[in-house]
Amino acid sequence: FFFLSQDAWRIARNTLGYGALFIVVNAVSAATVALLLNEVRSRAAIKAYQTIMILPNFLSWVVVGFIAYILLNPSLGVMNQLLRFFGAKEVDWYSDPKYWPFILTITNTWKFVGMNSIVYYAALLGVNQELYEAATIDGANGFQRCWHISLPALVPLITMLSILAVGNIFRGDFGLFYQIPRDVGALYPTTDVIDTY
Repeated sequence: FFFLSQDAWRIARNTLGYGALFIVVNAVSAATVALLLNEVRSRAAIKAYQTIMILPNFLSWVVVGFIAYILLNPSLGVMNQLLRFFGAKEVDWYSDPKYWPFILTITNTWKFVGMNSIVYYAALLGVNQELYEAATIDGANGFQRCWHISLPALVPLITMLSILAVGNIFRGDFGLFYQIPRDVGALYPTTDVIDTY
């Protein structure tokens, strides 16, 4: 019944598309945050940044859904008030499906980037500091040290975690796809996945 229905292609496309997009965006953003944390020298600042970034991971999707609704409410939402302030036209976020791939990707990344970056940062702590000292003596700047030492140290971990994430590519996160768009039927073309279907 499912494969003969008109929803089969849409559901499969959304589930696989979002799964692949989340794998790439989360890996890149978490690795970037870990590389930035590796450049911070103050231990107190690192602990503060880690705590702030991990906090969204412990929020339920219901709470995140209410935060998203505060931002995207068609009449009183923060985004529309900002658009009004700058003289732009207001957007009815909950009736136009074209914005939702971006909204869902940003929301997912915001929620999980902190925890994922801690894993990558832990891997960077295992890199021999003498490599950085030798590169500095040879005249490498911060970007070159990051590009030639830190990033290659992360590549095996990024590869392994990405392969493991591919195993869950058919699993759409029900909380994300149900609570954030508030189960609005007009958004189904871009927000309906296997779990919500």
